[in-house]
Amino acid sequence: MTSINAHDYSVGEVLRASTMDGITEDLNTLLAQGIGEETVYIPAGSMRPETGAAPGAAIDLDFGTIVHQGIPFDKDTDEFLNFSLEMPKRYDAGSLYLACIWTTAAGEGGAGGVVWQAEGNKLDDGGAMGTDPGSGGGTVTDAWQADGDRHRTSWFEVTPEGSVSDDIVMVEIRIGRDANNGSDTLGCDAYLVGVAYRWTSDAETDD
Repeated sequence: MTSINAHDYSVGEVLRASTMDGITEDLNTLLAQGIGEETVYIPAGSMRPETGAAPGAAIDLDFGTIVHQGIPFDKDTDEFLNFSLEMPKRYDAGSLYLACIWTTAAGEGGAGGVVWQAEGNKLDDGGAMGTDPGSGGGTVTDAWQADGDRHRTSWFEVTPEGSVSDDIVMVEIRIGRDANNGSDTLGCDAYLVGVAYRWTSDAETDD
């Protein structure tokens, strides 16, 4: 096999010190390319209800022993939560990918699916906070399984609005249920528990 640094390794080769040095150099080269994805988790309870389009108040979802906080989204009205993140310097300022974690309360669920939607902005220092993103949003549909089950959507893409020149970027996100979408057919509240949030790095560290 020929490595990225043109070190030649043979199958079954004894790992001598010189071989290990080559492997280490190869791994460091790959790391320095800065190509990779990073994911964080944002609990729904840390998000803010959107003025004029707020979902219901957070409740404790107790299905036995471990309690989860969930925020109910209505089946008939588009509702939103807002959150923002100061991104690491290594964020490439490109698209984000979200996955919603949600459930239904005991005795409320039924056949159907929920459509989740999100859009956002990216801001340099001095950028106007809180403006309507307008475009660049995405949606995902997820089928109901059972009350109290962890429902995790597929990843869906959000391209934050705005042009940034700084390497320290804030991203604002509005996320909600697209209840008026014809594919949203679940006839009860859907409780958002949290959001997995993924972006691409273009550097090894924030140095």
